[in-house]
Amino acid sequence: MMSLPALNYDLDPRRVGAGILVAGSITTALSIAAIIVDTTLLERRRQRQRVHVGADVSASQASLSISGRF
Repeated sequence: MMSLPALNYDLDPRRVGAGILVAGSITTALSIAAIIVDTTLLERRRQRQRVHVGADVSASQASLSISGRF
């Protein structure tokens, strides 16, 4: 948006960026919730498969690792 020529649109790049940030955050939260539900609550319904989910959160980064057989 910043590199677009002046087209006289009344758009604030901060509002567009905030919308993208909110959408990405919601998508990430829903993905993490789906993984947690799949690995904990629905585990009883299927055969025992060995899956390990690990999460690491710090002030500067966050990571999620999944290892095992699917």
